[in-house]
Amino acid sequence: MDPSKRIDLLDILRGFALIGIFIVNIHLMRGPDALKISYGFAPAYDGSPQLLSLVTTVFFEGAFISLFTFLFGVGFGMFMRNAKQKQLLAFPLFRRRMSGLLIFGLIHLVFLWLGDILTLYAISGFLLLLFYRRSVRSLFITGTALLAAFILLLFSRLAVSDSILFDIKQTGAQQISQSPAVYETAPSVEWLVFRLIYEVPDIVLSNVFLIPFALGMFLIGLAFDRAGVFTNISQFIPKLKRLFVFSLLISIPLMIVLGVVYTGVLSLEYFHGHLVDSLSRTAGIPLAFVYLSGIILLFHYRRLPDLFNQLLSSFGRMALTNYLGQTVLALGILYTFDLYNDISYGRSLLLVFGILLFQIGFSRVWLKRFQQGPLEGIWRSFTYRKPRPDASSARENE
Repeated sequence: MDPSKRIDLLDILRGFALIGIFIVNIHLMRGPDALKISYGFAPAYDGSPQLLSLVTTVFFEGAFISLFTFLFGVGFGMFMRNAKQKQLLAFPLFRRRMSGLLIFGLIHLVFLWLGDILTLYAISGFLLLLFYRRSVRSLFITGTALLAAFILLLFSRLAVSDSILFDIKQTGAQQISQSPAVYETAPSVEWLVFRLIYEVPDIVLSNVFLIPFALGMFLIGLAFDRAGVFTNISQFIPKLKRLFVFSLLISIPLMIVLGVVYTGVLSLEYFHGHLVDSLSRTAGIPLAFVYLSGIILLFHYRRLPDLFNQLLSSFGRMALTNYLGQTVLALGILYTFDLYNDISYGRSLLLVFGILLFQIGFSRVWLKRFQQGPLEGIWRSFTYRKPRPDASSARENE
């Protein structure tokens, strides 16, 4: 495949994943739902108002973050290969790149929102270097083993005794009850102190728990890149079709069980929230490969509209800027108009739609004048310690 088309495909996939991530994140930004999930509280399903939340949980929550994480592994392989082709020191460069990402992530986590994924990616990225010289087979086996270990960790929460879980939920209930009043003052010193004391430490600990997931998806993404899936798509069409069918067959029963549990048809009382979270994350992994293989096949057979490709490619090419921009724009609107804990999920999706339209248009306009997004440019300058004006190399290494 032509290198520019390969990069366009990866940008389309990033853009697609980023849209799904925002749809999930707005559900968590609009109130204390992220805290409720972390403490294992069950979702409140009461009919049609929660139908959108059900759809989000089943089709979006675990899948799009899994796809985005997989693409990080692909990007790592491209970055290292291109650095070596330019006779640069690939390992030190990537460490510096991860240091820059960690800085972005910590700013995002501490001063903006608890749902940051950049710190997790940066920490797991440092570990990824340990596996760079592994074979495709070894990368795939190790990645799959890490994902299996992660799933076991998820469901191990169901083995916690009722008394311990009761105490955890009591602590969580107090924190959740304080959250709306504190967030009404955001941004403020009171809000920042509350986040530093209660939220940030919990997220740091949860990132340790999530490392097997992130590293596992990174390794499988690197295996795809190393095998040449994105450089020789035509040779992998039969395998991609089998991947689509196989992943779909695994996803469907998991999604059905998730839907049944989410709606409360099957409930485990204190463990209900943890079970929903575990199922959504587990089902999201094979579903991510359904989306991945489906989009690759549609792209290969030219079934995606040109306008769709162009808009999503520009949006995905500025993934870092748009990811952080979504937080700034969404929280800015929620705080300015006192909508925190006072906006329905349906109305929040309208907010998502408006922000996405703005970001997609902004990305198109910006990239007509500049080679990369504003934060991508800062990140790149930090990585190489100087601006890199070459457009083609800039795209290859993003």
